Amino acid sequence: MLFRRTVLALLLALVVGCGHQSSVAPHMSSEQHRQVGRQTGVEATFHIFQGPTEVLPPPLRMHLRQLLKKGGLHKFEPMRVQRAQTSDTVAWVFLNGKAMCLAQGNRGGLACSPRARVEAEGLSLGVFTPPSKQIPRAHDFLLMGLWPDQVRKVVVTLGTEQRTEPIRNNLFSDSAERPLLIARAIE
Repeated sequence: MLFRRTVLALLLALVVGCGHQSSVAPHMSSEQHRQVGRQTGVEATFHIFQGPTEVLPPPLRMHLRQLLKKGGLHKFEPMRVQRAQTSDTVAWVFLNGKAMCLAQGNRGGLACSPRARVEAEGLSLGVFTPPSKQIPRAHDFLLMGLWPDQVRKVVVTLGTEQRTEPIRNNLFSDSAERPLLIARAIE
């Protein structure tokens, strides 16, 4: 699929941060194995899923479950969990039913979309630090994106500036003191 249309998506999440750790996946149930079998082909589009499955750390898992519940989704069964270090943060990528999700571990943001949509448009997630007494404005903006294998770069807009960011292992991230937007993907 070609990425000719502009993707201007920024999901901002005001959430409490969670720590993260990497660990080896425990034994999966037979239902989880069946679901993974039905999800075949994801490795062909997203190289990141070729790695071994990891486990979401319990504090992050609980936090993400609460975020989905607030969003009206009550089923949280992350499968094919992958942890990846980007240039700015740690990203978690996983399947949840027919959705593909991107989570930011330190601040606990989450974005999910149907897998077919992520294959066609990518998936982005933005988080920031809310205003405080010390800094009375939103700051520390972080924008992350998940893209299929054929996308090599994204153009990010920061105010009137544009910069090109590489995609590594299907992911990119960029940070700034102002909001960031994805202008377009480049194959």
